Order: sequence, then C-alpha cells, then structure tokens
Amino acid sequence: MSDVVSSSLEPSQPFDEARLLEMDSLADKVIAGSVVGTMIAYIPPPPFDIIAVSSALAGLGAGLAKVYEVEINATLLKTLGKAMARGMFGVLKAYAVVFGIGEVLKWIPGGVIIAYLTQYPVIGWITYSTGEAFKQYFRTIKTEGRMLTPEEVKKLAEDALRQRLDNFF
Repeated sequence: MSDVVSSSLEPSQPFDEARLLEMDSLADKVIAGSVVGTMIAYIPPPPFDIIAVSSALAGLGAGLAKVYEVEINATLLKTLGKAMARGMFGVLKAYAVVFGIGEVLKWIPGGVIIAYLTQYPVIGWITYSTGEAFKQYFRTIKTEGRMLTPEEVKKLAEDALRQRLDNFF
C-alpha cells in the first residue's frame, strides 16, 4: 500500500505532538467549512445534488490529507469514501426513506422547502462524520505509521455519525 499513500513522517520517526495539535485544529476548520460547502452543493436537483456532494466529500478527504501532510491518490480516496459510506448507511438506514422522499419533493413546487429542511441536517452530519473519519485515518498514519483497513475506516465513520446523532438528539 505504500504506493498509494506516502507521508513526510516515517513510522520510525517520532511525531511532534504540538504540530499534530495544530493539524487537528486546522482540520476542524476544514471540516466546518466543508459542512457549509456540502449544504450548498446539495442545492441542485437530483442527481446533480448527490454528484456535487460526493465531489465535495472527496475534496474534504484530499484537503485533510494536505493538512496532515499525507499524499493520497484517487484510488485510495475512493476506497476510503466507500468504506465510510457503508458505515454511515448502517446508521442512517431508517432515514434513507425520508431522504428519498426529500429527493422527490425537490421536484414539486413548494416541496423543495420540506426537502431542504429534512435533508440539510443529514448532509451536515454526513460531512462532519466523513471529516472526523478522515481526520482519524490521517492521525493514525502520523502517530502509528500505519494505514487503517477499510473495515476500520467504516467503523470510524459509523462511530463519528452515531456520536453526532447522540449529541443532536
């Protein structure tokens, strides 16, 4: 896997805790900005909304890789994104029906308001959870010098979303 990701920090080198905290702080700002960005990306009608949000989430992963000074390619980014999506879908299964209805409502005059009111919070939760999972993934590379498996990434995304929903409800 070393051909898909590289880092300026080799596993044998100690990491600078102060620098890592700076990276975490910057990552939190990137995640917050991405929450707003994905909500804006969700404005177009289907299927353009999902395409735009997916692109924004991939950009979030690439942006956090830069924050943590880790090079990542599109193949690994796609693998990580799929793992995160599987983790979050398990949590949001019940909400999928409401989300689908919201997609239909975007095409009905007046229904678009209901669609946005029901879907924007979910887009925010998904973006935040994706950012937190990417953040933990890159932190692990920095602190432990290893990449997480897709199953571990799935669990990170699932846990981040559950925590977000627990804080909301």
